[in-house]
Amino acid sequence: MKLKKFFAGVLAAAMMLTVGATAAFAEGPAAITHNQALTATSEIPLYKTYEVKNGTAPAETFSFQVKYLQVIRQDKAATAPYNNETVINLTGKETAFGSMTKGSESKSFTVTPTELGLGNPTGTGKYLYEISENAGQTVATTYAAPVYMAVTVAHKVDAETNQIKTGEYEYYVTMFSSKEAALNATGDSATGKVNNTEAFTNTYGDGNLYTLTLDKTVQGSFGDLGETFTFVIEFTGDANKYANVVVETNQGTIKDADDNAVTSLALNTPYTITLGHKNKIVFNNLPKDISYKIYEKNTTDDSKNGQYTVSVADTTMQNVTIDGKTVLGVTDSVNNANVTVSFVNTHEGTPDMGVVLDNAPYIAMLAIVAIGGVALMLNKRRRDEE
Repeated sequence: MKLKKFFAGVLAAAMMLTVGATAAFAEGPAAITHNQALTATSEIPLYKTYEVKNGTAPAETFSFQVKYLQVIRQDKAATAPYNNETVINLTGKETAFGSMTKGSESKSFTVTPTELGLGNPTGTGKYLYEISENAGQTVATTYAAPVYMAVTVAHKVDAETNQIKTGEYEYYVTMFSSKEAALNATGDSATGKVNNTEAFTNTYGDGNLYTLTLDKTVQGSFGDLGETFTFVIEFTGDANKYANVVVETNQGTIKDADDNAVTSLALNTPYTITLGHKNKIVFNNLPKDISYKIYEKNTTDDSKNGQYTVSVADTTMQNVTIDGKTVLGVTDSVNNANVTVSFVNTHEGTPDMGVVLDNAPYIAMLAIVAIGGVALMLNKRRRDEE
């Protein structure tokens, strides 16, 4: 009997834990429904989702603006909280996200009816607000469209007698994707509704990031396939608009000015790269219009690097300036497409066959014959004089 009670207790505890765990895992953003009665100080959460489709998004703080638009309807005793098109000066309406790779994260901020100017109503009414995101500068980020919040102010009534409780009010909130949808909504039907848990969605790298591939080829009859070559690369742009460049594939080495190996490159900063034959480095996280400059070290004005002739496939090298130094290299910007920069080093030569085949030996032989002839003449004259 005691054993049965023991197992019954264990089973009950397990069921409680299961229910608790289910509730914990089910917990998510707080949804507000259109028929949910709120008070003047109820916090209405609006959620922002930041989704990184590709690349690495920089840390960014998103701020929001609340604007009162107009009265949708109100009774004769009520007054509008603001003049139309009034921007409400609210602070702390922002969400901050750290740097992220692929994935998504959601955060929220809140507003209350009191913050919207409805804390002390004199009658019932329905009022329309626009809540918009202040668009940032990050080039690869798509910023969210505004949402339109309709706030209804209603009398609070006695649950039993249905009598109005004088001076007491309840609030109901519905959000829409457009001003027109909010104005045309009725008690029976409404289109274009937006859940507060999905109010704002931003994406990063949604089809607007590209790659740059830097590769090296050695060719020519005397090309050394075991030799490595040194390059300097710099990506340029407004650091407030572009994230760091990310190394996706590395078959060489990349180092900063302190000789430290790196996996991401800051803008407007030169880095040193070494590559051998058929090696490549692929850089990712490059939005449109970001610029790049690359040159191979020790390249002279006549495109020579020692015994090698330096060229870039499908490109004419030009003067580039990196870190105050102007040399022959490549400079351009990313333009809605992946980029490949292929440096080719060519070393041609003539094999040493052990036999000189030009006319120098014959000239030497003629010189020897001439010298011998002069010597014979001088010797004959000396004998004649004797």
